[in-house]
Amino acid sequence: VVKVRDYDHKGIDLGSLLRAAPEIEAPFRRSRLEAGAILMSIRGTTGVLVIVPPELKGANITQDTARIRVSTDDVPYLYQALHAPSVQRQIRLHTVGQAVRRINIASVRSLQIPWPESKKRKLIARSLSMLDQRIQLLDALCDRKVEYKLGLAQQLLTGKMRFQDFVNKPW
Repeated sequence: VVKVRDYDHKGIDLGSLLRAAPEIEAPFRRSRLEAGAILMSIRGTTGVLVIVPPELKGANITQDTARIRVSTDDVPYLYQALHAPSVQRQIRLHTVGQAVRRINIASVRSLQIPWPESKKRKLIARSLSMLDQRIQLLDALCDRKVEYKLGLAQQLLTGKMRFQDFVNKPW
């Protein structure tokens, strides 16, 4: 079962997913996922988007998530278009509620999304997807640098490592 808390714009945390027994899941056949579908959070943090990976084919979603289905060729473009500031602004404007923020399915269906010709959609999707890949790589590099810094700080602050000028000298 994929819940809103299980995904963010970076992807789905496969390790956090709960499993449902077949007899519990059976009545919810209509909420089964297909690989490549776009999921959008519609309750809580609205407008968070993710593409369903192949390993989650047949998984279910909760009522807090909208499944957006388009032809396979259009998924990359629509995913990028839904992230566009103009579309995210529409999502924010249609989101209601104080304690629990939500957007209804009718509002999701009414989102105004630019739809250029097929060739342009593919070019836009490919260009933005390549940038997403670069951003993910840079994020991973930054995460490694932070881990390195924390490890170095731990060694320096516990005395397990000293700078050459401070070897054999008291604090």
